[in-house]
Formats: sequence, structure tokens, C-alpha cells
Amino acid sequence: MAGNKPGRGSDQFPLRLPDGMRDMISDAADRNGRSMNAEIVARIEAYETGGKDAFEWRRRFEDEHALRNRLEELYAKMAENAEGLRDLAGLFKSQLSLHLGMVQILSGLIQKLDRKPTPDVLATARQAEEHAASTLAGMGTRDPTFDIIRKLAEQSATLDSTEI
Repeated sequence: MAGNKPGRGSDQFPLRLPDGMRDMISDAADRNGRSMNAEIVARIEAYETGGKDAFEWRRRFEDEHALRNRLEELYAKMAENAEGLRDLAGLFKSQLSLHLGMVQILSGLIQKLDRKPTPDVLATARQAEEHAASTLAGMGTRDPTFDIIRKLAEQSATLDSTEI
């Protein structure tokens, strides 16, 4: 092109258009408030820059699509891991309940022995029993194992050492 703006001094190119295309360009030029020539030039410029932009947009779309797929995979793995952690926490809670219940039972048995342990052993047994009871109560669990352990702890408190 001779200048920045098309005009009478610019390069000219005779163009044959298929039937109906002249009217289509004329209507588009009217809607866009420009001449038919300016409409054709604007469309060619848009095509030229749009081709590069379209390639860049496609590349971005593919990158974003790959990232989205990766995020979906990670989310699925996180959900799977969360389920495993939930199972593990339940198992840990059951094991802790069992352990604390056994501490209560042993503490109760120590305190009921015919031959009394030393005062420091008795104090430690009472502290362990209180701590276990406090921890179990704080867990607020209604696990059936917890109920069984509590019953055993209560029964051990009524045993005398000759029954053991």
C-alpha cells in the first residue's frame, strides 16, 4: 500500500465477486459505517491478524485444557487420599479407644491387688486411669468397641485380686 490509509492514490486491484457477495459486503459496510472498500480492507486485516491470534488462542486453549485435565486427576487423587485418611483416622480412633480402655482396666486391677503397690505406683495408676477416662470422654466416640471397653473397665473395678 502506498500510505497508511487507503485512498485514490493507493494500489488498486480489480476484484470479481461471486453472486450476492457485493450486496453482503455493502450491507456490512452500512452496518459498520464505512465504505465497501474500507469494509473489505478491514476484513482482510482482521483475517491476517486473526490467523495469528487464532493460533495463539488455540495453543492457550490446549494448554488450559491440559491443565484442567491435570487438576481433575489431582482432585480425584486428593479425594481418594482423603477417603484413605478418613479410614485411617477411624482405625486410629478405634485403636486409641482400645488402648485407653486397657489402661483403665490395668489401672483398676493394680489398685485392687491384695498386696498393695507402693503409693507412687498407685498414684501413677490413678493418673493413667483418669487420663484415659478423660481422653475417651473427649473423643466422644460411640464405637461399639468403646462400649465394651467401658463395661470391662467397670467390671474390673468390682473384681478382687483372688478372681484374677
